[in-house]
Amino acid sequence: MKKYIIIFFLLCLDSSLFSQAPKIKFEHISLEQGLSQTSILDIVQDEKGFLWFATLDGLNKFDGYKMTVYSNNPDDTTALSDNVLNSLLVNRFKGEETFWVGTAGQGLCKYNKIHDNFTTFAHQRENENSLSSNKITGLLGKGASIWVGTQAGLNKFDVETQTVKRFIFNKTGVEKDDINYITGISGDKFGNIWVGTNAGLVKIEKSGKINYLENIANLGNQKISAVYAEKADKIWLATSKGLFFLDTKSRQLKK
Repeated sequence: MKKYIIIFFLLCLDSSLFSQAPKIKFEHISLEQGLSQTSILDIVQDEKGFLWFATLDGLNKFDGYKMTVYSNNPDDTTALSDNVLNSLLVNRFKGEETFWVGTAGQGLCKYNKIHDNFTTFAHQRENENSLSSNKITGLLGKGASIWVGTQAGLNKFDVETQTVKRFIFNKTGVEKDDINYITGISGDKFGNIWVGTNAGLVKIEKSGKINYLENIANLGNQKISAVYAEKADKIWLATSKGLFFLDTKSRQLKK
């Protein structure tokens, strides 16, 4: 009899714990709450807890109660340079946090907290120290460096000197436009930068050496949609053939 009483007690206890589990609550933020556009391409949170949304019609900052919208103004050089945004980045260097916005056609913007405005860094045809393209496709912060992916190459932006080092890839057997269309950037614990492109995966070593990883099994020159480097020795790759991870020790590609 005692056995059945104990089982009944455990069942009741389990049910009670389950009923007390916290319920997940979703809050819908829409145009009615001040969102400038419902197509969100990127989201980040800064050190003060503000949420920033990159949309197809401006930059939105949400403080938990109200939305502040930043838009382009052709008559104001300190305004956001474009209303169509692709990427956002919160970066920390020397104890200071900086916020960056990658636009779809008007370069890279840095948010100035004190003045609540923006500084724009754009491609200049005759200046090799400028971005290789104004169409920003991805951002990665590494302290003093902001890695900027574009539709025409990868750029390493020095936040102190505000100069740019361009990485223009040349890979045998593929179109230059494809290998230089950057689709994703991620950094691993060893200081390597992993770059997804429209024609395969590229690894930039800490030394600056460029490796084209076309010999990885089943990868070839296929389009990489996204890249993520884990703390472990794995590089996750979203591709047209599914999700894979690259074991960097064995150099094996696995599903």
